[in-house]
Amino acid sequence: MSLTNKLKRLNLIITKIESSKYPSLQAIADYLNKYDYDIVHRTLQRDIEELRTEFNIVLEYDKKQKGYFIEKDNTTDTVI
Repeated sequence: MSLTNKLKRLNLIITKIESSKYPSLQAIADYLNKYDYDIVHRTLQRDIEELRTEFNIVLEYDKKQKGYFIEKDNTTDTVI
């Protein structure tokens, strides 16, 4: 897969997580499938890990809600 396609897929993952309340791995995979990205769960897990490590996105899984969310950085919201 080309780098452009991978970056588009990563962007779609972020979009789904930001626009939904705690989407599950399956919900994210279904969303990607709408855009012709038919991937297995293990590949999606690797993509999520790459977003954490390579792009420093604080992407977490909430066990209580059984889904993913992106932690917003509160330090940028404060006025100095």
